[in-house]
Amino acid sequence: MTGRVVRLQNVPSSIAVNPTTHLIYVANYDSNTVSVIDGENYIIHRNIKVGNNPTSIVVNPTTHLIYVANSGSNTVSIIDSNTNTVTKTIIIGLFVDKVSINPNINKVYIASAFGERINVLDADTNRSSVVYSNNTLGHSWEAMTINDLNNNVYLASDNSISILDGITNRVRSVLPASNLDTNYRNIATAINTNTNKLYVLKVERYTADGVVSVLNGTRSTILPNYVSQGKSLGEGIHVDIYHSR
Repeated sequence: MTGRVVRLQNVPSSIAVNPTTHLIYVANYDSNTVSVIDGENYIIHRNIKVGNNPTSIVVNPTTHLIYVANSGSNTVSIIDSNTNTVTKTIIIGLFVDKVSINPNINKVYIASAFGERINVLDADTNRSSVVYSNNTLGHSWEAMTINDLNNNVYLASDNSISILDGITNRVRSVLPASNLDTNYRNIATAINTNTNKLYVLKVERYTADGVVSVLNGTRSTILPNYVSQGKSLGEGIHVDIYHSR
C-alpha cells in the first residue's frame, strides 16, 4: 500500500470520515475552513467556510450532517454533506473545543475548554442546552468518547473521568485522580464496543512516560493493570474493534 499526500489549508486540526460516502472532512484551524476530500482518489472537492478556528469535527453517518466546533467564534457549524454547504450556525458559549455524536439517539455533545461545561445539541431540533458544568479545579476536557452500547459519554480531564448518562444527561459518576494516578495526565480516550472497555492514554507529568489504563464500561471501574508502557509523545489513541487491538 502506498501513501498519498494531500495539500490542505493552514493548520489542519481535526479529521472525520463518512463511511457511507467515503468522503473525508478536515477542519483547518487557521483558514477557518473544512476541506472535503474524496476518499477514493484523494481529490479536494471543496473548502467550506465555517466559523473561526475550527478545532473538532464529527460526521453523523445516519443523517450525513457534519458538525464543526469553532473555538474562535464559540459556535458549531452544521454542514449538509449533500450540498457541502453550512446550513446552520449555533452559538454555544465560550471556548468551544470538542464535538462528538451519538447517532443512536441523535445527540451531539460539545465540550468547552477549561472544563467549564458540556452542551448537548438535539440534532432533530438543533436546540442546545447545558447539561454539565464542573470547573472547580479549572482543568480542561482533554478527551470525549461515546459508548454506543450504553449511551454513556466519557469526559476526561487531565486528572479525572466523568461519566455522563446520554439518555438522562445526568452525571452517573466521577472517577477522581485517586482512582487513576495523580502522577499521570489523561490526554486521550478510545472505546472498544466489543468488550465494553475504555482505554485511557496518559502521560507522566514530569518524565513523559506513557501508559494506557483500562476502564470497565460495565461497572465503571478502573482495572488494576496497565496494558502498555513506554515513552509517549502521541496525542491520540484508537481501537481496532475488528481485531480488539
